[in-house]
Amino acid sequence: MLVTSGPGAMNAVTPLQDALMDSIPLVCFSDKVPTTLIGTNTFQEADTVGITKPCTKYNWLVKDVNDLATIIHKTFSIAQSGRAGPVLVDIPKDIQFALGIYRAPQVSAFVRSFPQSKENRKAIE
Repeated sequence: MLVTSGPGAMNAVTPLQDALMDSIPLVCFSDKVPTTLIGTNTFQEADTVGITKPCTKYNWLVKDVNDLATIIHKTFSIAQSGRAGPVLVDIPKDIQFALGIYRAPQVSAFVRSFPQSKENRKAIE
């Protein structure tokens, strides 16, 4: 899911919460004001990471373009591992347009959890 800063990110809260409650692996990339304007109450600035913390498995505010590749790889891994759920990456405008060095992160295998039907039957009975 791709959302813009401010109201766009705030409109993502409901689908993020739905994905969390339904164990759906969802990745959300949100736009943010440039890093130099964070905390200045500028137009459409919102604390997206803080607001979405309760409705995501994990979220990031990218502060360095060189961390972006690793964060994206980790984001997809976290969204699918264990109990699946939503992960948000908040990317400031200046980071989006910055040039960085791509370093391929080490691939990590993720483990998905599946319901144990035998145990569920015992609990139901």
